[in-house]
Amino acid sequence: MGTTGGEFVDELIEVLGADRAIDLAEAFGGTRLYVASSVKANCKIVKAMGEDVAVALMERFAPTVISVPILRQQRVIRYSEQGLSIAQIATRLLITERGVQRVLRQHRERKTP
Repeated sequence: MGTTGGEFVDELIEVLGADRAIDLAEAFGGTRLYVASSVKANCKIVKAMGEDVAVALMERFAPTVISVPILRQQRVIRYSEQGLSIAQIATRLLITERGVQRVLRQHRERKTP
């Protein structure tokens, strides 16, 4: 099992669900995060995400260090669904408006048969 790349993203979404995986990316995206073999109340994951997320990560990945993905595409879609403008999404994710539009266009094309 790798802890980076597309397969890891899929596995992370499988373990946490899409919404919680995005929450994890918002809290720790782009960083390495140690997943311990036991959950302690004062660990970073518990403090930021809750014990349920820490336990789910522990059960699947511990003990290891994971590279938390940024999940930029998933976050663009989430923020768009929440009603944020293209400019707001671009600013929040530090990408161009054109990049946001590209992600949204690709998402629409995948949804259209």
